[in-house]
Amino acid sequence: MSERDFFYDNIKGLLMISVVLCHMLGCCMTQNDLFVRSLVVFVFYFHMPVFIFISGFFSKNVEKCRETAFRNLFLVYVVAQIFWVIFKYFVNDSTHYIHHFLDPGYAIWYIVALFFWRLFLKDLIRIPHILIVSFLISPLIMFLTDAELVLALNKTVGFLFFFMLGYYAQAEHIQKIRRIPPYLALLLLGLIFILTMLMLKNGISYGAVKKVLMHTMLMADFPNVGIGLLSYYGATVLAVLCGVLVIAAIPSKKNFLAAVGEDTLPLYLSHTYFLILGDLFFAAVSLPHLAEYGVAVAVCVLLVIVFSSQWYRRCFHAVYDFLIGWVYPKIQQKQG
Repeated sequence: MSERDFFYDNIKGLLMISVVLCHMLGCCMTQNDLFVRSLVVFVFYFHMPVFIFISGFFSKNVEKCRETAFRNLFLVYVVAQIFWVIFKYFVNDSTHYIHHFLDPGYAIWYIVALFFWRLFLKDLIRIPHILIVSFLISPLIMFLTDAELVLALNKTVGFLFFFMLGYYAQAEHIQKIRRIPPYLALLLLGLIFILTMLMLKNGISYGAVKKVLMHTMLMADFPNVGIGLLSYYGATVLAVLCGVLVIAAIPSKKNFLAAVGEDTLPLYLSHTYFLILGDLFFAAVSLPHLAEYGVAVAVCVLLVIVFSSQWYRRCFHAVYDFLIGWVYPKIQQKQG
């Protein structure tokens, strides 16, 4: 048995913590918080692109990807979406997801997108120059106004390039990137963060930038198509650059990040409920603004610890396995 490479657990752990932290900070962020807004945009440059890249990297077995996609991903989406519909209805009186069940709730979009990528990977790799094609078509989905409401098609097409990039990447490519001195990678990431602060300080819209990075800004919302295409292609190139630097900066030895990154699904799906509760809390309780951030960071730490614990992971997977197995047992999948 080959020894586990904790580098990949470390990077997934860092990305997962970044996701939770940015989501929690968003509960109390204001327009005047230049540093926090810059931090969120900076993290959005790379957190999902690199996560998707890692998913593609570990999808080399295309037959297994197709065989397990329905049960391990699509049915997870169905169960998670049902939980989200119930939660939103009782907490916010929201009926949006009842009427738009195919609109993945909050972070659930990634499960749907990963389902499509792995289901069709065997076919995608037959397309000549699919890596270039996936890059070129990534912004074109944003010409469709309702793509976000139908199984996250906007993000599925928009982020396909990073999944294919991960699929075609080999271990030696990762090793070459990791030869970049970590101090140099951190220095360049710090420079990109400073440039991000300057960009937002000088009037670039935080909301527009974030929408582009998450593939939710329609082409009709740009001044013209040229600017829209340039924005999306530029965001992809920037994500690749930041991704390379993040990979170079991540340590290889096992640390607390590996404990989080070993199994990220329970934390990824479970923390989203607390974003809604956080919004309600900060709306109902008057606190000094700095104290709000303190609460947000503390809750982030608590969520990471609890939802990354072994006992919670066992409970989480037991519930999902039971509900999915009730309608689609693993033995049925093997027989099929």
